[in-house]
Amino acid sequence: MEPNFLRAGLIQTRHPLPVETHVLDAIEDVHAYSEIERRIKEWLHENVIGTELDHLIIYITGLGPAVTSFLKMWTWACSSHQMPLLDIAHYDRDTDDYNRQPWDIMLE
Repeated sequence: MEPNFLRAGLIQTRHPLPVETHVLDAIEDVHAYSEIERRIKEWLHENVIGTELDHLIIYITGLGPAVTSFLKMWTWACSSHQMPLLDIAHYDRDTDDYNRQPWDIMLE
């Protein structure tokens, strides 16, 4: 069976990304952490939690509060839901492409 992948950009308005969807359309206040986390948690419920998804590739755009909020909400989701594999895609300006970093949380 073919794995079910989803490629999502973290923020739509930051950079063009090779993705099907975005977690956030924009961030108006980068210090509104609770609001950013609420929106990410909502997106996870709508697009990842309880789905048949095998693997999520999240393309990050370098905005620290958004990245940390996403990883915080991902960790929350992993603690209470069956979650797919996660890769973080980082832009490599030398190759003009993205490198994937597996996000494996060591629980031992």
